[in-house]
Amino acid sequence: MARYKPKGSGYRSGYESRVARFLAENGVAFEYEKLTLSYLLPIRGAKCNPCGSTDIATSRTYTPDFCLTANGVIIEAKGRFTSLDRTKMASVKRAHPDLDIRILFESDNWITKRRKMRYSGWADKHGFPWAVSKLGRCPEGWLK
Repeated sequence: MARYKPKGSGYRSGYESRVARFLAENGVAFEYEKLTLSYLLPIRGAKCNPCGSTDIATSRTYTPDFCLTANGVIIEAKGRFTSLDRTKMASVKRAHPDLDIRILFESDNWITKRRKMRYSGWADKHGFPWAVSKLGRCPEGWLK
């Protein structure tokens, strides 16, 4: 499924465009989708025929939205935070525990209809610094 790309903006979503505008207006140097990280994505229910192991994974790549050049902070701007997004981000964190990856949510929605956990709760559980801003504003501490 192709993501919405605002015409002529160079960004994949309106939210990413707002984050970029905020960073630029505040004089924060950043790169957009320049870094590529590899990680292993677990395959659920798979089994290795020769050895019988169920610890099977496939190699994937992840391209973070924004990398702040001054401090190395990586910002992932998320509107919807789907199950696939959550699995990917947890796998990236396991593969690159040394990187400072932070998530900027457009809103702090519930993960499921049962309302047991919000996006922020998931981020806390998995060790991601996070913030919420509909306008795409990052916390000041992230920019230094």
